[in-house]
This record gives sequence, structure tokens and C-alpha cells, in this order.
Amino acid sequence: MGGSRATKCAVEIGSYKARNKVTTQDSDASDASKLCTGLLIHEEQEHPESSANAATLLLVDTFTLVNHNLGVDSIPHIGQDVFDFPSRTQALVEQLAERKDSALDSGEKKGTWGSLAGVKLEENTRAATDEDLLRNGATSRRYLTHLKNTSRKLRQHARQVQVSQENGSASSGALTWEWLDWDETTIVTPDSEHAARRAVGAVMEATEAVWSGRFRNAFVACRPPGHHNGVNELLAKVERNGHRYASHGGCLLNETAVAVHHLRHVFGTAASLKSTSAKQAKPCKTKRGRSVHGDRCCDAGSPSTRSLQPAQAAGEGPGYGAQRARVCILDVDVHFGDGTAWQFYFDPSVLTVSLHLDQSDDQAFPYLKGKPVERGDEEGRGANINLPLPEGSGDAHAWNLLHACAFPRIEAFKPEIIFVAFGTDGLEGDPTAAGLKYTPGLLSEVVKWCSQTCPKVICTLQGGYQAVPLAQAVEGALMALTDILGDGYYAGGIESEFQDYIANVEEQLENGSHWWSWNASFEYEPAAGVVHPPISE
Repeated sequence: MGGSRATKCAVEIGSYKARNKVTTQDSDASDASKLCTGLLIHEEQEHPESSANAATLLLVDTFTLVNHNLGVDSIPHIGQDVFDFPSRTQALVEQLAERKDSALDSGEKKGTWGSLAGVKLEENTRAATDEDLLRNGATSRRYLTHLKNTSRKLRQHARQVQVSQENGSASSGALTWEWLDWDETTIVTPDSEHAARRAVGAVMEATEAVWSGRFRNAFVACRPPGHHNGVNELLAKVERNGHRYASHGGCLLNETAVAVHHLRHVFGTAASLKSTSAKQAKPCKTKRGRSVHGDRCCDAGSPSTRSLQPAQAAGEGPGYGAQRARVCILDVDVHFGDGTAWQFYFDPSVLTVSLHLDQSDDQAFPYLKGKPVERGDEEGRGANINLPLPEGSGDAHAWNLLHACAFPRIEAFKPEIIFVAFGTDGLEGDPTAAGLKYTPGLLSEVVKWCSQTCPKVICTLQGGYQAVPLAQAVEGALMALTDILGDGYYAGGIESEFQDYIANVEEQLENGSHWWSWNASFEYEPAAGVVHPPISE
């Protein structure tokens, strides 16, 4: 990374502010942009030799951290269900800047940048192209067109408002936004598409850097997240308007899914094309438009379309041969990584693991639900692992569940690369009020375990909306990736009732006769009055 990258980043931020009339009163964007660009320039000037000895890449995308959803938090009627604003990431940037400053005075002090000497900070400038996003059907053409058209309309409106302001006319403000999904959980602003493309590009860049051996592992800090987005060609075939639901949870593009397909494309790890021989599935008579989403019918498609086996319905993309690289995706966000699970639900070469709060009976997810009996389908049967946690669970519950049900299966899978969906919204006190009670130490230990298990690890930033705990968790993850995290962590013991809970989850993971088909997940509606009891205090 040269000084020109930091300069380019500063120019991009300045251009954005000029285009959208952002002034110095917008302190979140202004302060964060100064910190980011200053941090990057400081890295180049003070440690120009660091890349030669670095084992860990910290890839930061300043544009997305500063501008993702910029201005949306000033719209009073948006409600309390959207938390992803630039102010959330400012503490992360401040923490990194503080560590760089501390290193000047105490380079060997534990917890400072000096003790993280194996970290190389770089600024991302890469944005995913249409070709990248569409490769192997990772993003459906129908959805990408919808995203582009929505973003284009908002940009045009923003320009019109700007012209009106310059002419002295009244306007409603330069930044406009729309809901992308019908469940109203994902916001689009004039620059959302560009931010999402850059987030995908950053993970692609990190994947190339790690797989090629330039770095041993990486942490990618960018916005927006992607693990809820399951809008691939497969979904488009089995449910025509599925993209209006599966682009939920603030996730515009699934950066990890695109990066995995990019890895196979660039490094030739994909097997030759082949068709599936699985039997025809029964038609799935969806009730989604009536029971889950009110009267807004989603036009699920004809029975003949929905009766296609998913691998056949997709109509493109490689088969699942043994030559494909073994990829593990471990998601520790508090919410089920439903989009990523669906992206690889039929692929035995990708092991997807999600540790999450049990919301499987809350109608929180439109397609897959996050239950242990959802283990993948067809050739991917057994390659998805869902580990739901009761409300009130903390470090001990999560750690013991991982040790009993996930870690042995990951080790047996022998992944060649692990992607960690690094969500911090399970930390106690998160404004999502999800109900878990993690500490940053748990997340650091998970990253440490991955780093010790697999030679290549990439962490991607997902949910998590407490500014300071987010920064602490990221710092802990960097310490884990650079092998300086100590061995003093103790998650604590668990109650006998939770030991029984783990045994029940394990039984569901093992008993293949109880595993659901993809149709069963799509059709599932909880019985009235289903309640998951929380962990007692």
C-alpha cells in the first residue's frame, strides 16, 4: 500500500461530501475520515518495511466505514430497528489510531500496535464488478438489476435536490433512502450499492492475498455486512420474488459467497461441470405471501418451477467434485447466517457453521430457519451446522456448544481456508437486544481456535452495534490472528440442564432421518405458542 491509496481515499470522501452537501457538522463522517486517512498515511511513513514481516492483513475500507448509511440516523421516523450507522465504526477507527500512537512510545507493550507488529494495515480500493457478483450464480441477475435500479433512482433524486438547494429552492434533504426488502430491514441510500460492491471487493482482495501466501490471514473491516443475503440464482429459480425477502438484515451482497466463487475462479480450484442425479423434490406450495408477510404475495412461481431440484434449477455454476478447495465458514454473529447457509446448501465442499440466538420459531428468517435439523441437501447433505442458543446464553454456553458440536466436525472436514463471519452483536448490551451475553474474549478465542486449526483464516465484519466493545473485539481478533493472545481465557462452567441441551442438539445433528429437506425449511411455520425458554440467571 502506498501513500497514493490513502490520498485516493481522502479524495473519494471529499467527493462524496461535495456531492451530498455533507458539512463539518456531520462529525461522525468528518472525524472518522480524518482518523482513517491519517492512520493509513501514518502506517506508510512510520513503518514502510512492515509488509515484509507481516503475517496478518488488516484491510480497511474507509469509504464504506464512513459513508455506509450516512445520514439515515438523522431521519426521525425510521424507527429503532436500524443500527448500522457511521458513528458505530468511529470507535473502531479511533482504537486503531490510538494503538498506532501508543506504539511510538511503547512498541513492545502488550495490546499496543507494537505488540501487533505482525499486522499490516492496507486501504481497500477494489469494488466488485457485475461479473464478480454473478459468477456461478452467487448473485441473481434479477436482484442485481433491482439493486442497481433502486440505487440509480436515489442518486438521481439526490442530484435533483442538490440542484434545488443551489438554486435556493426548498428541499427535503440531500440524502434519501428506501427499504430494499419487503420486510423493511435493509436500507438503500444513494451510495449503498457502491459501498456494498467495495465490501465484496475487499473480501475478494483479502482472499487473494491469503490464498496466494502473501499473508497468512486477514481481517476485513468494511460495511455493509452480507451474511443474511441469500439472493442467488438458485433462489431466483425456486421463488421468483425471493430477492425481495432474502436481501434482509441490512445485507446487500454476500461478500463471502462471492469471494469463495472468486477463489475457485482465480486459483482454479473448481471441478468440472456435472449435473445432479437426486430425485425430484415435491412441489413446495409456499404460504409466505399470506401467513408470514401479510397480503403481499411474492409470486412463488409455478409448481413446475418449484419442483425442480435446486442444483438443476440454478442452471449454471460448477458441480461439487472432490477437486474443489475445502472451505469452512464459521458465523458467530448473534443472528443466524441464513444467507450464507443457503448459498452453499447443496455444496459438500463448503462447511457452513452458524452459532446464533435461537429465533427459529420467530419467523425472523424467510427461508432457512436456523434449526439443527437443517443440515444441507442433496450432495451438500451434512455440510451445514446450525447451533442455536437459548436467550440469556453467555460465553460458557457458546464455547461448550462449539466444542461439543462444531469444532470436531470442522477438524474432521480439514478446511483449507476458514472464513469467520465476525459479528459482535452477541456481546452483552448490544442495542439489538438479541439477548446473548458474550464478552469480547469469547470471540477472540473462536478466532484463535480457527487460526490454530487452519493455516488460512479471513475474518469479515458483520453485525454488532456497540462502538467500544466492537473495537475491543476487533483488537482481540487481531491478537488471535497474530498468535499473541494468551492462554488465560476460561469460559466458565455450564448447568446440567445445558449439558442436556447440548446432547439434544448433537442428537439432531447426528440423526439423519430427522434432517429437513430444503422444501421443509421453506414451508415451516411454528405452532402457536412455541417458546424457547431462556437460560435462567
